[in-house]
Amino acid sequence: MQKDRLAEAVRRSIVENKLVLPEETVVVGVSGGADSVCLLRILVSLRERLDITVHVAHLNHLLRGAESEGDARYVSRLAKKLGVLATIEARDVRPTRQRTACRWKTPPAR
Repeated sequence: MQKDRLAEAVRRSIVENKLVLPEETVVVGVSGGADSVCLLRILVSLRERLDITVHVAHLNHLLRGAESEGDARYVSRLAKKLGVLATIEARDVRPTRQRTACRWKTPPAR
């Protein structure tokens, strides 16, 4: 099954590159999107073989109203369903985003 091959490739990469050591806690940033949910599910499926603890972190940036709140609820429910602890917080990032915004110059035409 392709799902099993992906999980095995992730496990092999983690072990070969010593990305995570046994008994460590891996904090997974989960937005609620497909990529981060896939990563979470793979790490949860590997936690016993890797001897790791998985912890979910989700930050609601308060930029998309009810949709952002829905993402936070989804991530919280998913973490509970998968049996992992989660830290779910909300922060208004608009002031920080405005202070740190880069002003990109238009690149020269080629």
